[in-house]
Amino acid sequence: MNREAKRTAAFLIEQSRENHLRVLEMIEALENSGEIEKGELDFYKKLARKWLKIAEANREKGLKAKK
Repeated sequence: MNREAKRTAAFLIEQSRENHLRVLEMIEALENSGEIEKGELDFYKKLARKWLKIAEANREKGLKAKK
């Protein structure tokens, strides 16, 4: 893996954690447009979904704590 590919992968991992919904939307749009093959970025979709679950769980905990 070359240096640019490593930077891109690191960026996608960071974005999956911080902007998980946006990452999922972008991957879906790229797949639907044919710019990338379906399944090509499944690793990042899985990561974004993981962080989405964590964010939702934290939000629920926060809402319960306020009650």
